[in-house]
Amino acid sequence: MGDSVLAWAQFLKASQKYHSSLVAASSAAQEFLHQFSFLAREACEARGSTADLGQGLTEVVEAHELAEIKRGAVIDSLFNDVIAPLAESVQTYKDRAVALEKEYKSRNKAEEKNVAQAEKTSAKVSKATMKKSKKTTTDHLMQALQGVTDSVTARDDMRADCLRKALVEERRRFCFLLM
Repeated sequence: MGDSVLAWAQFLKASQKYHSSLVAASSAAQEFLHQFSFLAREACEARGSTADLGQGLTEVVEAHELAEIKRGAVIDSLFNDVIAPLAESVQTYKDRAVALEKEYKSRNKAEEKNVAQAEKTSAKVSKATMKKSKKTTTDHLMQALQGVTDSVTARDDMRADCLRKALVEERRRFCFLLM
């Protein structure tokens, strides 16, 4: 999960860089259109057919200005709907990944300890069974082996539960992009 959090942080950084370049491009386009509209006005104020050319240039400028307005809306949407919420969420992702990992390690350690204890008990009962060959010792051995099996099953269930939580967290992150 730590690698995933790193990928989200890098995605955020790339998104911010992309947003900055879009803002810079939009600013340059605004300056270009300002100068272009100045030339169009100059042409409109000229005599003869040059005024007609000026009118055509003015129409071109207006079309570009509409395109810039749309691009500005996309730039704002990118920031407001993706970058800002993601910036708030990345730290939460990090904290949640650390918490899930810590929970897994502590639960796994406890389950491994239970499995080791059950194996130790089973080994003691097995040695006792070899010395005596009675029905009760065989029952004790079966109970000890069942204890080992139950401990291993509990450990596997715990691991599956932790994996399930991690996958749900991962899906939640990707769903963020689709909302």
